[in-house]
Amino acid sequence: MQATGRIPVSINGSIASSVRNVSFTKTTPQKTHKFADKSRARSEGQPEYKFSITCSCLEDKQVILEQIADAQAVGEVNISYQVGSNEYMFIDCGLDSEAVSSDQDGTADLALSGTATDFLTLR
Repeated sequence: MQATGRIPVSINGSIASSVRNVSFTKTTPQKTHKFADKSRARSEGQPEYKFSITCSCLEDKQVILEQIADAQAVGEVNISYQVGSNEYMFIDCGLDSEAVSSDQDGTADLALSGTATDFLTLR
């Protein structure tokens, strides 16, 4: 068995440019109800979807920002990713954070994070 080393990312079907690190998170609130007879029950809320993408800054332009802007112009931003043979998609994504940083070792990063309204398993 071989471990995967990369998670390819696409924005509305186009390969996301210069992506180095990704994180996709689904959290579903859980509530434990404790009753007077000492029994318990669990309920769950609606899931929340968050993503974080770190890209290398490019010298001429930040293509990933253009890809996101183009997707917004035609309707909505959908970010898909592949883990092994499975493919998933975050639907209707919005950025809530954009940061640029660099260090003296020559690394310049563009960090993007945001949320999505829905999640699909494509295959």
